[in-house]
Amino acid sequence: MWSLAVTIWICDRMFCTYWLSISFPYLHAFWHVLIFFSSNEAIVICGYLTIKYQNPQANLHLHFWPNENWNILSLPYLKFHDDDIDDSISAKLIV
Repeated sequence: MWSLAVTIWICDRMFCTYWLSISFPYLHAFWHVLIFFSSNEAIVICGYLTIKYQNPQANLHLHFWPNENWNILSLPYLKFHDDDIDDSISAKLIV
């Protein structure tokens, strides 16, 4: 995804006058959206590597928001396996 974002940015910069002549000035906006998703993926990867380096026994799960099946069009995030406790059990632990 990052390479697609960079390609769009280069096309936007190199052929700006062409895109404006055909009334299509939206490549820069597409670049912003793609670089947002790419940056989030990079942050999650760095977070995963940092946690695994500092605590190799950490049991991390990769999840995608808003839907687990849309890997490309979703925002990835990490979740510790210990956070998967049932709400009713955690409520009893607090009381």
